[in-house]
Amino acid sequence: MAERYRVFASHLLFKELVGDALGHLYRAGELGPAGIRRTAWLRVFDGPLAARADLAAVAPRARRVNDALQSASIASAVTFTVAGGVLALAHDYVPSQPLSRVLERVAAEGFPIPIDNALLIAEKLALALSAGLAVEIDGTRIVHGLLNPALVFVTYDGECVVAGFGLGDELLAAVGDAAEPSILPYLAPESLLSRNPSRQGDVYSLGAILFHLLTGSPLPA
Repeated sequence: MAERYRVFASHLLFKELVGDALGHLYRAGELGPAGIRRTAWLRVFDGPLAARADLAAVAPRARRVNDALQSASIASAVTFTVAGGVLALAHDYVPSQPLSRVLERVAAEGFPIPIDNALLIAEKLALALSAGLAVEIDGTRIVHGLLNPALVFVTYDGECVVAGFGLGDELLAAVGDAAEPSILPYLAPESLLSRNPSRQGDVYSLGAILFHLLTGSPLPA
């Protein structure tokens, strides 16, 4: 019996990997006139945090941001689609796992990530952030704003890919005082107070991810 797949806009949803505060992550096929154009990671922002943000309104600028970014550590061929008022971000599929899922498995199985692997992941994340700071959009250097394990992909050959550039401003503004525990441990206190993405806030988020990688537990929120 043939398997029936769900569709989001122009994407055929093959497999759901994650459901979290931001929404759902799928391995998907991007449809074109002649069939499936490419396999992609598709992040549908339909979670409780994303529902409080007007992501569709910031999608045009996010497209400009991602078109300007060039780094092996940043998601490539990024596209945005809106269906039913919900934004989805698609980018090239690479064999990998979202870091949030890796950390969940580490906690469940009790096997910590080796220190050299943790440092390598942190180095790749730093390279992604540095690539953003090398680019200006409307006279402003690009920062991420919501660097989080759910938006980081760890490949099977030791590389890392970061997604979500251009959306951090709106997502950060939507974080509430009782926000989901998967978000708060990675946000700098000053970012929560000001709701302004910054280079310093991204550095804090990088440090919080490294802390989680080394200890197996997130920072106290």
